[in-house]
Amino acid sequence: MNRERDKDTAIFSFLNYSHKTVKLSHVAIYAFICIYSLEHIFYSSTFSFILFFFIAPSAWMLLILCEANQLLISLLAIQRILLHLLPRYEKHLQVSENGMKTMLYLFFILDIFYTVYLFKLRFNDEVSTVRIQLTVDIALYSIVLISALLYIPILISIRKVKYLVSVQENQPQRYIAWQIIVIFVEKVICGLLFIVSIVLNPTTTTECDPEDMIYLLKLHESFLMPLVIEVTYIGCNRRNFLTALTSLKSWRGFKAVFCPWIRATQVEPTGNLAVISSTNMELRAAAVQN
Repeated sequence: MNRERDKDTAIFSFLNYSHKTVKLSHVAIYAFICIYSLEHIFYSSTFSFILFFFIAPSAWMLLILCEANQLLISLLAIQRILLHLLPRYEKHLQVSENGMKTMLYLFFILDIFYTVYLFKLRFNDEVSTVRIQLTVDIALYSIVLISALLYIPILISIRKVKYLVSVQENQPQRYIAWQIIVIFVEKVICGLLFIVSIVLNPTTTTECDPEDMIYLLKLHESFLMPLVIEVTYIGCNRRNFLTALTSLKSWRGFKAVFCPWIRATQVEPTGNLAVISSTNMELRAAAVQN
């Protein structure tokens, strides 16, 4: 019922597919952990060789889904700021289901070709792939951080109408700021993990392949990314936050967070998902009062 109501919002398609990628990420994470644990419990060269063909696809899926989630966050930020600045063009800024599918399929196809290309270069010893990977990763990180900063104009606009009763009760600026902080902290944590691993073990830079170190860093981020998506979604407005607190008191809500792919009914916030819609309502109310 709530999802049917939310389909009318401009950012529903982004939130919907972001939710699906989080579910797939949970499956890949649990599969990776189980296979990795089996490898250490029943350690043998033959068994490890067999498990490699299962753990490699899980790790690769995690990396792709992590990058897909980052792309979704960036697109969502761009769409929200456009909705905030141009509320009259909300219908034109909507992305259809087919459009979202096409966008994600193209991204997955490009990512597959990119991965195959890197492996080809690496195994043929044509050129080091470190510089290529660092360039792509830094570009992707920069896009995510810049898109997170796009929420600042929304925060400024909300502060201008903070005298409204609805703004004082819901405090949407707190949850918009939460999105910026969580995304930024996630990037800082991944960077610190990489730096600390080198400081604590200086021989890593000589004993380990730089390409492997990059993949390890990205794998750490892949484990954190689903949590980032869930936390920013829950914290994007007061209604979602209160609904999540209420849901976690029951087993169904707990299962929805940690095993989202097997839940029978979706724990969704009542009402509109889009904080930008409520923000626009506040600004329009302020305009009427003035």
